[in-house]
Amino acid sequence: MLSRWYFYNFLFFLFSITVSDSLATETNELELIRKSFYSAVEDEKETEVLFSQLKVILDKQKNNAAPIIIAYYGATETLLGKHALNPYKKWNKLKSGLEKIAAAIEQSPKDLEIRFLRFSILHHLPSFLGFSDERNEDKGVIYNLLLQKNYSALEFKIQKGIIEFMIESERLSKSQNARLRKLLDE
Repeated sequence: MLSRWYFYNFLFFLFSITVSDSLATETNELELIRKSFYSAVEDEKETEVLFSQLKVILDKQKNNAAPIIIAYYGATETLLGKHALNPYKKWNKLKSGLEKIAAAIEQSPKDLEIRFLRFSILHHLPSFLGFSDERNEDKGVIYNLLLQKNYSALEFKIQKGIIEFMIESERLSKSQNARLRKLLDE
């Protein structure tokens, strides 16, 4: 229990450090955010810690925050909704988080990772909530971006995970799935 406390404080310390303009620092920070986010998907405490850390980063960056950071902040807020017991709180966190992701998409409409964050959230929501248009838009953009095989912004290992998720989501046509499977074999 105590070691977990040290771990969270260590993570908080890492996120609290002033963000430098160097690409290496931004890359390392983003890697840490990614790992923390995927751990937070199933862990409410980790979600709360990550949300607080991202808030600190955004407060420091003010209006200069990278769209990907805003997107992870929004996605983490949707996780707070996932973990909430109160239906009203669930809905409000979901809507607020999705609005933040939409703002990030508006700033960077062809960012594969941002689109995938939103798609992966919307994929798990029932259609009656009214986000089918956004989910379908993201599906199309993600598919087209994957076919471009541009690994300069997002390495192949991450794109491979996205490809696998898209195939498993069963939201693409058979021919689209076949084209994505070919990417995995290349």
